[in-house]
This record gives sequence, C-alpha cells and structure tokens, in this order.
Amino acid sequence: MSIGGDMHGEAAVNKTLGYGLLLMCAWSRVGHAQSLPTLRGQSLAGGVVSLPSDLNGRVGIFVVGFSRRSAESGKGWGKAIAEAYAHDPQVAYYDVPVLAAVPSFMRGAVLRRMRRSIPAADQAHVVPVLQDAASWKDAVHFGAADDAYIVVVNRTGGIEWRMHGFMTPVSRLALIDTVRALEARTAVAGRRVHLAGSLGVAALTLY
Repeated sequence: MSIGGDMHGEAAVNKTLGYGLLLMCAWSRVGHAQSLPTLRGQSLAGGVVSLPSDLNGRVGIFVVGFSRRSAESGKGWGKAIAEAYAHDPQVAYYDVPVLAAVPSFMRGAVLRRMRRSIPAADQAHVVPVLQDAASWKDAVHFGAADDAYIVVVNRTGGIEWRMHGFMTPVSRLALIDTVRALEARTAVAGRRVHLAGSLGVAALTLY
C-alpha cells in the first residue's frame, strides 16, 4: 500500500472517529430531555407561531442567535436545513433571533432591517424572541454570544441534540442522522397510536 493510501485511510478513520465523538458529545450534553422554552410570537411574515404546540408531532430544528454577528455562523446552518427539509412534512424548522436585549425603541428598526434582508419565502420560518432570553440561553447551553446555536427537538418539544458555531461537514451529518432517528421514532409512535385506535374500535364492536 502506498504512503498516500495510508494517509487517505488514516484520514477516513479520523473523520469517522471525529463524527462519532461529535455525535456522542452532542447527545451527552442533553442528558435528561430538557424542553424547548414556550414561545408565542409573530413570524416576520406576520403569522402567529406558538411553540412547541405548532410542531404538531413533527421534529423541530431551531437556529438560535443572540447577537447580530451570530448570523454569520447561522447562515450556513439555515441554508442547509432549508434545503434538506423544506418539503419534509415530518420536520418543522425555525430561525429564532433573540432580541430581548435590544432596547424596545430600537426593535422596530431591527425587525424592518431583518425583513429587508431575508427573502419573503423564508420569513414564515423566522420568529424573533422579544423576552425571556434567559430561558433560551439555558436551553441552548449558552456560551459564546456570537455563535449560532442549533437545537433539535422531538415531537413533544423535548431537546434531543445541541450544537453551536459554524456548520462543518461532520456536524451537518450529525444533525441529519439525529433528525432521521427522530423521524423514525415518530413514525413508530404514530403506528402504535393507529394500532391502539384500531384495537379500541375492534373491541367496541364486540359489545
């Protein structure tokens, strides 16, 4: 085997190990499922959004930012998530800029600037948070103010996966695998509910 082949193999092993460690660390940070903060707000498109109830049994992906500079790392995540899940009926995704620290007299200007910079087709997925920043910081395990924080929740709003900073090929793969596993779990739960309902109807017909 050539030296180049050895190096290629070693790189592949390192990449696999790195992905495994990343996924394990992301899951280990969750521990016992913490719930997504309750949010009732208005999207940039003007629609009322109530979370986690609006998940309606879907997997939820949230890109949360606490500063203007967090958009730099959040942009790559948002684009990848929209491309992967825009047409997936089992997934809901939102960009959540936390503006609670912005003085109230400046929020209107900030929101207008956001509407001008974000395509109209994407604005229904952007839900600014105007209060209770502490709950969101706790939920995402806040550390660096200028990082984007990515949170994946199950169909009841329980947090299953967290990540922060710029997206990498490894972290993107970890997100996709997490969502795939949750979609499978949701499908199984749906079949159980359907089966239970069918059995209930069958039992009623016996009397």
